[in-house]
Order: sequence, then structure tokens, then C-alpha cells
Amino acid sequence: MAETSIGRMRPRLAGPPYVVSEGDLQRIRHTARSMGMTVVSLVVPERPSRRVVLDGLGRALGFAEWGSNWDAWDDILSGYLDDLPRRVLVLVERVDRLVAASPALFAEIVYLLQRTSDGQPEIEFVFAGRWP
Repeated sequence: MAETSIGRMRPRLAGPPYVVSEGDLQRIRHTARSMGMTVVSLVVPERPSRRVVLDGLGRALGFAEWGSNWDAWDDILSGYLDDLPRRVLVLVERVDRLVAASPALFAEIVYLLQRTSDGQPEIEFVFAGRWP
């Protein structure tokens, strides 16, 4: 996969998934917007679950009612990407809460969102957290 715009913003990152510290978010937002990207955010709640994270992602992207499962996510996202006027950067903030609640859930969500964006230059995900 060719280097993406996010890779250029964070040169230490060889490629996706992009996991950064919260201190990098302001610069990433600014750079993405200066590149003409739409930036949306999801802040992972204190008690995350698969459904809560999916619902939050759907709200952040402006989806109407949908199934809030991975199959529905794939279906609705493909239609969403077809209609995008410009690229979208999704900042998933406080992913450290996912790690603390369930490392397996963190890995699943990062994997599935990354799979979503593979081959889709219209959308990218950045995962930010408060790391020790």
C-alpha cells in the first residue's frame, strides 16, 4: 500500500494502523484539514463495548439508523464512500479505554476498521490514546 497522507503527517509510522498519542491530535486535525480532508471524531466512552463504539462511529459519520453490527457497517460504509465529496479522517480518541476494558475488543476494532479502509483512499482511521 502506498504511503498515505497520514503517514506523511506522522513519519515515524510506517503505515496503518495509525496509533498516536493524544498530544498529536491537534496537529493531525490541522494538517488533515489543510489537505482538504473532512475530520470527524469519536471519543471512546469510559465503558466501551462493540455496540457502543459502532454506534458512536455511525453518529460521527452521520449515518441514519443502521444495524450497528460489522455486516451493516460494511454495507452502509460502501454506500457512504461512493457519495463522498472529499476524503474523511476519522479520529478514534481515547482508545486506551478500549485497551483497559478489553485488549481483544481493541484489537478487533482496530483490525476491522483498518480492513474497512484498506483499498479505500476516501477514508482513514487514526487511533489516539493516553499511553503510559
